[in-house]
Amino acid sequence: MLAERMYLPAFTDERGTLIAAELAEIPFQVQRVFTVSGPVGGATRGEHAVDCNELIVLQSGAVTIRLGPNEHTIDETVVLKRGGDAVFLRPGCFLAYDLPDEHASILVLAEAPYSVERAKR
Repeated sequence: MLAERMYLPAFTDERGTLIAAELAEIPFQVQRVFTVSGPVGGATRGEHAVDCNELIVLQSGAVTIRLGPNEHTIDETVVLKRGGDAVFLRPGCFLAYDLPDEHASILVLAEAPYSVERAKR
């Protein structure tokens, strides 16, 4: 199994939403964190194989993630639709994700730091 659904606790009230992550509960040692937000009109991002463990957490909006063993075989679709919804990806999983609008935002926790060499693969 290349992907597993997870959920990080989200607390919503009149002040907004707080999503909490205890690093000891993440199934790998986090070395890099980044966010991706959708533009007006939406966009597809990713479109590559994951080369280390990653946890994608929905911050706001909704995101559709397409997964498979390679770019030609997408055999699973995961929809994250409430803050804290997450998917844990293992190395080798190909992903493409749709950010439908400017309200869609994800947080990605990665096991490895960014590498130009790995990004070119």
